[in-house]
Order: sequence, then C-alpha cells, then structure tokens
Amino acid sequence: MSDAGRQDGRPRGDAQDLAELTRGFLRRKQEEFVPLSRGPRLDLEGLANAAHRLRGSGGAYGFDVLSEVAERLEQFAAREQHDAAREALAELLDLLERLQGQAS
Repeated sequence: MSDAGRQDGRPRGDAQDLAELTRGFLRRKQEEFVPLSRGPRLDLEGLANAAHRLRGSGGAYGFDVLSEVAERLEQFAAREQHDAAREALAELLDLLERLQGQAS
C-alpha cells in the first residue's frame, strides 16, 4: 500500500481507516494484557510497564477511560498490591472487550 492511497483506490484517512486503526489498537492491547492476567501470581513489573504504555496511548486514541484504569493498574502493580491489581486488570480487560464491541 502506498502513502497516496489504498489498494482499493480510496484515499487514505477516511472514517473507515480510522475505525480499522482503533479496532487494531484495542485488539493489540487486549492481546498484550490477557497473558499478563494468567497464572496464580501476577507479573507486576510487566503489568506496570504495559499499564504505563496504555496510560499514554489510550488518550491519544480518545479513550481517556482506558488511561484512567491503566493509571490505577500501574499504581497497584508498582505498590505490589496483588488483589487490587488483579481487580483493576479484570476491569481493564472487560473495558477493552466492551470497547472492541462498540468499535465493530
């Protein structure tokens, strides 16, 4: 695909392209966080790092609510508060799933 247009001849930058980018962002974030939610003990360092990245990128995509949940998750993980981090992670995964459904 060139910068000038898409293979189907439509110019880049239309609403459909934006929706595709948004869906891809949400899918990638879910794929990043799901593995971190498995197992008896959370990878708190991995969660804190991933949550930090999402805190910044969520707002860039217009998902301030994602940034807010990610900030809480990052703080709980950094403080090694396993139960609170697990709850925030569950909230984040639920939110990602709901947003994906809305973006489809």
